[in-house]
Amino acid sequence: MPSRRTTRAVSRNPRRDFVGGFWFQATGTLLRSGGEKWRSVWPTVGSYDGRVIEARVIPHERRPVPRTGDEKAMLSAFLDRSRETIIWKLKGISKEQASRRLVPSDTTLLGVVKHLAYVERYWFHDFKGDPVSFPWKEGEPETEFVIEPQDTVESITTFYEGEIARSREIVEQSSLDELSKAAKEPLNLRWIMIHMIEETARHAGHADILRELTDGAIGQ
Repeated sequence: MPSRRTTRAVSRNPRRDFVGGFWFQATGTLLRSGGEKWRSVWPTVGSYDGRVIEARVIPHERRPVPRTGDEKAMLSAFLDRSRETIIWKLKGISKEQASRRLVPSDTTLLGVVKHLAYVERYWFHDFKGDPVSFPWKEGEPETEFVIEPQDTVESITTFYEGEIARSREIVEQSSLDELSKAAKEPLNLRWIMIHMIEETARHAGHADILRELTDGAIGQ
């Protein structure tokens, strides 16, 4: 199956964009390859200003993962690969760019990274019985996606890296069969690591799209 990178190209015509085998016009009209109008597909939520951002490849060597070997090492490598991708997506942009809303929800690129830092804390630190605190009280709306005035790209990146470092320590000290000290039902570290691979990879996909919408930067 071809990747998204091989099915999407940006047109030299500033009014059109080729996506998934069809031409999108800035007006929100989907055209057949021959130019025939087919149907309107532009979302009704929000508005589109007609800009087409030129895609540009940012060279980057992704973290390698083993194909054989110890189970914990393999799970850790796949999780670290997605973690590293998340951090990479923040490089080279400002706080204003990283906190810009580009979709109808409150999701932003910087908010995704902040959210994932708290996810690391919730699953791994809680697993080991560490005291876990969050900047919201029980019963209050969770604000991990909210970007505060004091937040910066650097501070959120450092926060995320710090939570990852503690998570790695916990994994190193534990067996995959060890049960969480906080879960109400039996839950072992293996389940948590698989869940975290799923969670982080999912948000890495979000980050990939949000970064491309921000300045056209894409991976190889």
